[in-house]
Amino acid sequence: MTKRPFGLKKTPNANRADMTKKPTETPLSYEAAWQELQTIVQALQEEIVGIDDLSQKINRANELIRFCREKLRQAESEIGKLGS
Repeated sequence: MTKRPFGLKKTPNANRADMTKKPTETPLSYEAAWQELQTIVQALQEEIVGIDDLSQKINRANELIRFCREKLRQAESEIGKLGS
């Protein structure tokens, strides 16, 4: 692969399967969101995200982080109710 600016590489079409989710799709579960977030992080770490997809990936990661935080807050609230 050819080196891209900022160390980013062009993403081969075979690795684009995980990019089919629209940025506004909400995962059904915390586990699904966490798995998708890990996939995005791994792609960024391995520098297989093309510069054209970088912004989309970062925005999706932010959505997933917000989703996971909210799920954790809800779980903490439910646990707190049990202790009351």
